[in-house]
Amino acid sequence: MVKTIDLHCDTIVKAHRLKAPLRDNDLQVSLNKLRQGGALAQCFAMYIAKRFETEPSQTGDPMMDRYETILSSFRREMAQNSDIVKQALTVQDILDNDKNGLISAILTMEEGAIVGNDLRRLDRFHADGVRIFGFTWNYENTLGYPNSLDSEVMSKGLKPLGIEAVEKLNKLGIAIDVSHLNDGGFYDVARYSKKPFFATHSNARSLCDCTRNLPDDQLRILGETGSVTGLNFCDVFMRKKSPDEARMLPIADIVWHARYIVDKAGEDALAFGSDFEGIDNDLEFKDASGMQQVVQALSRHFTSSQLEKICYKNALRVLKEVQNV
Repeated sequence: MVKTIDLHCDTIVKAHRLKAPLRDNDLQVSLNKLRQGGALAQCFAMYIAKRFETEPSQTGDPMMDRYETILSSFRREMAQNSDIVKQALTVQDILDNDKNGLISAILTMEEGAIVGNDLRRLDRFHADGVRIFGFTWNYENTLGYPNSLDSEVMSKGLKPLGIEAVEKLNKLGIAIDVSHLNDGGFYDVARYSKKPFFATHSNARSLCDCTRNLPDDQLRILGETGSVTGLNFCDVFMRKKSPDEARMLPIADIVWHARYIVDKAGEDALAFGSDFEGIDNDLEFKDASGMQQVVQALSRHFTSSQLEKICYKNALRVLKEVQNV
């Protein structure tokens, strides 16, 4: 069995909303499913929606209130399940946890609107263990612009505060996530970042013309900068389907994108970024418990060395290079 690192899931937010325990549940990710699927580490995204900006708040800061709520939920789950999982702050933590029979949990941030105009918040997030930071979700914020069907929006670069954020994240040792950024923002991250970065859950645009996917020139840039994209298991990011076609993602589609991305970006540029809980289609391998079925399918097309890179080594390398520890 080759263990895996998954760069993105929405499970901690969904489990909190549904009051579902992380250890065992009916979601696509549970701790028991991760253990069954051979997880080395799972990245848990804290998605703080931009709409929370206008919600009532006793503190006057509704987005940070929401952040505190999700963070508390995550920490409670870590404490209650310390026999299975432990938060990892460094690559060495991940390796040590594995030696001790534990899955590593890595906190990430999806939607940079929570920063507002104050980049000092990034210091707080780093102190809390956030190790990957996504600049946008699907709306414009103070850092930049999202992926869009509007070509004008798609071409805009990072805002001045976004460029400052690149530098600060580099210094803090938090990896940048460009998965929801527009094309102009991607190119600016590649231009200004002194460290490799992630597209935590994006596929190949040439195979599936979706604005959340990466065109060939961006895949090439990933390879040139030592950066990595994570395969997203959402069917509409894998293949355009007709409205009456069954929404079941076959493993073959994952292999199709994997082979293409490695061909265009190189074997050092690919990882997993399932988007579990952020996708509503069925999967041939069902959920996180079936990840070894995906690994087995990939093993028929890649060498053992390449397979290890895709499954976990590429993700570990970027995290280590970003963290400088």
